[in-house]
Amino acid sequence: MTSTVDLADIPVGVSLRWQRVLCVLRTRLNTVVRVQHIPGFGSSLPSCDIDWSTIGWIAGGAAVAVIGTPVIVGLAGFTSTGITAGSIGAHLMSASAVLNGGGVASGGVVATLQSVGAAGFSTVGTTVLGTFGAVTGCLSKSYLKHSSDKS
Repeated sequence: MTSTVDLADIPVGVSLRWQRVLCVLRTRLNTVVRVQHIPGFGSSLPSCDIDWSTIGWIAGGAAVAVIGTPVIVGLAGFTSTGITAGSIGAHLMSASAVLNGGGVASGGVVATLQSVGAAGFSTVGTTVLGTFGAVTGCLSKSYLKHSSDKS
């Protein structure tokens, strides 16, 4: 069963391209996506109803993950000019060097964070972060709605 969306339902100021995308989302997803049983996470997870609020939570989660993660990495001391002295990154690098006999292991946590701090995430990394953030946003909205229903 597919529902139709009236363009009048779309907020003012949204470009024609995004109007089409939002209409496709609303009609193609049949307005409800259910997350059923996932082994190791209890008997079931709450459903994630697709409406304008949920689309906002999904977009917000993706944006926070994609924008916030590099900011946090930078604040930890992993910058484009190197690891900042006295930062969390410097302490991690020191501990890593001690554990590895004087050098930082290639491909390790410190090396990966330094790479992210210097060059940012790759396209694949950004896609993974965005997807994780979007799923987290959807499940957060569903959880908050579920917990407020119990009150």
